[in-house]
Amino acid sequence: MGTVSGQTTEVSLTLRLSRVARERLARRAAESGRDVAAVASELIERAVTAPPDTASASAADERRHALDEWLSAVRSRSNRYPAGFLVDDDRETIYLGRGE
Repeated sequence: MGTVSGQTTEVSLTLRLSRVARERLARRAAESGRDVAAVASELIERAVTAPPDTASASAADERRHALDEWLSAVRSRSNRYPAGFLVDDDRETIYLGRGE
């Protein structure tokens, strides 16, 4: 593992990165004037300590809840579509305006 100093702990890792990720990391380090290890450490720290995005989580929960309600309604009826769902299967209107 490593040494502890203040609020940080030194950890040795071996990272397997794609060529593209490796180049982007090196470019980001060069642009900020820091070494690659410092930039990688900062990115990892941010990724593991950031709170989850509650806005997108709640939106996903709302969509999931709406879908669950719709599925329950569909399963409780003999047909497969929600109330008010119309299918225009009239051949005349499907091909209206074609072949003229």
